[in-house]
Amino acid sequence: MPTSPPVRAHVIRRGMTDPLAVLRSQAVPHERTLLRRLLALVVGDTVPQVVISAVAAGDLADVLPAGWVPTVVDAENDIAAVASASLADGPVMVHASWARDEGSRVSSHQRDLPRIQPGGGHRLVMLLPAGDLDLHRTSRFREGLFLQWSPRLVGFITGALSSVHNRFNLALVVLEPRVGNQEPCAMFDAGAASQSEVDSLIAEASRLLKMKGGRTEHGYILRELPSGGEQLGFQRNDPRLAERRAELGGFGSTVRLEELFEVIPQRPLRGRLAADASPDVVDVRLLRGRDVQRDHVVRGDETIQVTAKPSDLLRAGDVVIRAINANHHGSGFIWSWLRPDDLPAVADASVIVMRPRHEADSIVVEFVLRYLASRVARDLAEVSQISGHLRLTARELADMIVPLPDQAVMFALRAVLHARDVAGQWRDDAHNALDTLFDGETVADSRETVLQVSRSLRLRVTAAEQAEDFAQQIRSTYPLPVAARWRVAHTTLSEGPTPDGYDALLNTAEVTLGYAANVGMALARSAGVGLSATAVIAAKLARGEGPGFGDWVAVLQELGGKKAQSVREATKADELCDFAEESRVAIARLRQRRNDEAHGRPVDRHDMADACASALADVELLLARSQFLADMPLILAGSTTWDALAQSGSCEIRRLAGDHPVVPRERLAVSRSDIENGSLYVQDSGGELHLLRPFVIAGDCPRCRALSTFHVDRVSNGVATLKSFEHGHLDEVPHFLPALSAVGLLPV
Repeated sequence: MPTSPPVRAHVIRRGMTDPLAVLRSQAVPHERTLLRRLLALVVGDTVPQVVISAVAAGDLADVLPAGWVPTVVDAENDIAAVASASLADGPVMVHASWARDEGSRVSSHQRDLPRIQPGGGHRLVMLLPAGDLDLHRTSRFREGLFLQWSPRLVGFITGALSSVHNRFNLALVVLEPRVGNQEPCAMFDAGAASQSEVDSLIAEASRLLKMKGGRTEHGYILRELPSGGEQLGFQRNDPRLAERRAELGGFGSTVRLEELFEVIPQRPLRGRLAADASPDVVDVRLLRGRDVQRDHVVRGDETIQVTAKPSDLLRAGDVVIRAINANHHGSGFIWSWLRPDDLPAVADASVIVMRPRHEADSIVVEFVLRYLASRVARDLAEVSQISGHLRLTARELADMIVPLPDQAVMFALRAVLHARDVAGQWRDDAHNALDTLFDGETVADSRETVLQVSRSLRLRVTAAEQAEDFAQQIRSTYPLPVAARWRVAHTTLSEGPTPDGYDALLNTAEVTLGYAANVGMALARSAGVGLSATAVIAAKLARGEGPGFGDWVAVLQELGGKKAQSVREATKADELCDFAEESRVAIARLRQRRNDEAHGRPVDRHDMADACASALADVELLLARSQFLADMPLILAGSTTWDALAQSGSCEIRRLAGDHPVVPRERLAVSRSDIENGSLYVQDSGGELHLLRPFVIAGDCPRCRALSTFHVDRVSNGVATLKSFEHGHLDEVPHFLPALSAVGLLPV
C-alpha cells in the first residue's frame, strides 16, 4: 500500500518504530476489531495520515489498522494545523483529547477540531463521544464542524476503545469538504455487536456507503442533513421512527407534552442548600432519580435543609420523572406521582418535575403518563443517549410529541381505570373484613359481621365470574337483536344437540350479519358513500324479493374495500369494515349450512351432534369477531330538550343492550337538535349518533307485543313488510316506501 508523504507542521515524533505495535499484537475484543475494520473500509486502499494528540495517544492502541502509523502532536493547540496541512496530500484521521481544558466547559477536541481546514478534497475521519452529535450543549461544536465539512458516514459503536467504559458510545465520523451538492449521509448503528456479527456488519456498512436512499438492518441513508448545530443522533433522525411518531395520531391526535404539563427543570442542589438558619430554611425530603420507582411510587427518606419559599416546593399531584433512564428493552421512562405523604420535598437535578395543567383532562393525563412509561415512548423519544442510558432534559421532555386519545380510547381507558379502582376496593374490603374479624363487641356481633361482609363480597365475585363467561357477555352487552337470538340458541343447546338448536345457531349467525350489514349501510349513507350491495338489495325488493344471508355478506365485504375507505374515516368503524374479512372462513361455512337447509339438504339426525358442535364453534367465532358491536350502542331515542342559545341539549334514551327489551331510561347529552323521537341510532366510537331509520327501526311487534327491532324484508303492492331481528315476526307498514327510496333501498 502507498504511504503518505511527510507532514509539514509542528510535529514532534514521526517515522519511528510503531509505538503501538506491541499492544496491537495482543488479543483485542471484537468491538475493537469492528472499529478497526470500519476505519479501513471508509478510506479504501489509501493509508491516511493519522494525527493524534499526545494526551490521547493511548486511546487507539489496538484500533488502528495495520500500516497506519500515527503522528503524535505534543502541543495540543497544533493538532488542527497538523491535520489541515496533511489534508493537502490525502485523507486524514485525527484524534484529539476529549479532556476538558482546566477551568473550561469545552473539551480540547471541541475547541480544535472545527478549526481543521479542508484541503485537496480529501476525507477527514475522527472519533467522537456519541453525545457530541446529539447533546444540546454541544451545538456550537457541531455548528463549527459542519460549517466547512459535510458528514458522509456517522457510525455508532459501543465499547470499542480500551480507554473508556465498555458501555461508552462513540461515533466514527467521516467528513467530506462541503462543496456543491453533497452526498447523503450514511447513518449506521452497530451498538454492542457480538463477535459473530462483525463480518456481517462490515458488509452491511459497505453496502450502506454505496446507497443513495433507503435503509439496511442497522442503518439508513439521511438525505437531508440537519443544518447548523442541529442534532445528528441515530435515533433522532431515523426516518422509520419519524413515521412511527406520525402514527401516534392514530390514537386521536398528537400534541407537545408542555401543552398538558408545566415542565419544571430542577436547579442544581448546591444552589439551594441552606447556609444559615434564616426564615426561609426548611427541612425537606430530597428526591433523587433513584427514588423514583418503576411502580410509580417514590421511595427514599433522605432529608436536607434548603433555602426555599413555599412556591419552590413540590406539590401533591406533581409527577416526577427520572432524567437518566436505562435504555432497557421493554421499558420506558420512569415516573411517579407525588402524594401528600411524600411532602415537603425538593428534587435534585436528576429529576424533572411535570405539573399537570388545570385544563388537562385527568384521563388524558393518565393516558400520556402510561405512554411515557411504555417501550414505544422510549423508542420514539428524541433524546440523547449516553452509555446505554437515555438522558432527558426538561426542554426535550416539554417538546416531546405525545398521543392524545380520541373519545373511544378515552371511554375504554375510563372503563379500565374504573375496573382497577373497583377491584382495588373489593380487595380492600376483603382485607378489612379479615383485619376486623374479632373486633365486634361480642362473638355474636363478630360472627354476624363476617357473614354479612362475606355475602356481599361473594355476590360481587359471582357476578364478576359470570361476566367472564363469553356466552353471558353476549347476553348482557351485545345489541338486542344479536343478544336475543343468542339467548335462544344458547338455551336450546343446553338441552343437547337438536334440530331446533342447530336452526337457532344459523339464525343467530344470519341476524348477526344482517344487523351488522344494516348498521354498515346506515354508516355508509352518513359518510356519503353509495354501496353497490345496497343497490342489489334495492333491486331485489323492487322485484318483491327480500334480502338474505348472501346479501348481508356482500354489504360487509364491500365495507372492507377501498371504495368504503371514507366510511372508516368518517365514522371510526374500522372493526365493522374489517369484520367480513376477519370472519371469512366461518362465514363461508355457516353460509353453506344455511343454503343446505334452505335447499332441502338437512343434517341427518345421526350427524346432528357433530353439526351442532361445528356450527357452534363458527357462531362463537363470528360473535367474538363482532364484539365491537357491544361498543357501538343501539339507542332508542325519546324526547329531546334543546337550548338554542347554548347549542346543546339532552335526549331521553334507552340503550337496547342485552337479551331483553325492557331497559331503564336515561338522559344523554347531545350537541344536535334533530334527534328523532322514536327512531333508532347507533353511536360510533367518537360519540356521534347515526340514524338507522329506515335500515333498522324499533316498534312493538303486532304478534308478540314486545318491543322489537325490524329490517325491511319485502315490498309488495306499495306496502313494506318488515321482519323482526329478534324472533322473525312480520309487520306490514304502509307509507314506508318514501323512506326506503330516500336511502337507496328502492328505486326512486
